[in-house]
This record gives sequence, structure tokens and C-alpha cells, in this order.
Amino acid sequence: MSSSPPDIREIDPSERERVIPILLLAEPSERSLRWSLDHLSDAVYAMSRDGRPVGAATVRWAGDPCEIVELGVAESEQGQGLGKRFVAWLLDEARRRGKRAMEVGTPNASLDNIAFYQRIGSHRYARSASSANSS
Repeated sequence: MSSSPPDIREIDPSERERVIPILLLAEPSERSLRWSLDHLSDAVYAMSRDGRPVGAATVRWAGDPCEIVELGVAESEQGQGLGKRFVAWLLDEARRRGKRAMEVGTPNASLDNIAFYQRIGSHRYARSASSANSS
């Protein structure tokens, strides 16, 4: 376990391959993940410690609310508060961008993800496909 604080920054498209293994923890289908990177996400962020990626997130900034599309922390780094720190950083970035709210979508079957977001203070609500299409 490293004690150096993690660094979070937006990465260039040329650097995406470096964080794909971490993002696959959030979206296990590589095909779906790559589609999301090309069509849903406006930005990709890497959380690094000592020059190596320990977390990654993709965000859709267009619209309000904005959305965390994928968020993953390397399995060897889980349980150290890095996911919570990453979400807090993304919320701060949303505020800097003038956003009023941020959503996180996770399937009902992803109980560990739901529990994580509830532990860090997120509120759960359901959105149907029809309401998502009307906004």
C-alpha cells in the first residue's frame, strides 16, 4: 500500500489504452466500454499513484445533470478510499464547470456498486427508459 497521494487528471485519447483494464472493472464488456468511450463520454480521467494508474473514470459533461459513465479502481487499490476521493474530485470538477447535479448510472444487479455509491452519500432513484428519452 502506497502512502503517496493520488493525482487525478484528464487524459488525452492517445492515453486511453493505459486505463482500459481499470475501466473494464466498471464495464466488463470491452465492446460496450469502447462504444461508450466513443459515443457517451466527453472526458476520461486517470487517477495515478507513483506514475501508475490506480483508477479511471469517464464522464459525460454535456447537459445538466452531467454523468459519471464509468468509474473503476484497480482491485489491488480497493478499500483505501480512492473511489470516494475520485467521486469527490469529479463533483468538485462539476461545480467548477457550473453543473448543478451529477448522475451515476449503475444496473440494479450491480449490488456492490450501488452499496458503494450509497455509502458515499448518493441518493438512489429509478429512471425508466421512457423518462430518459424525454429529457
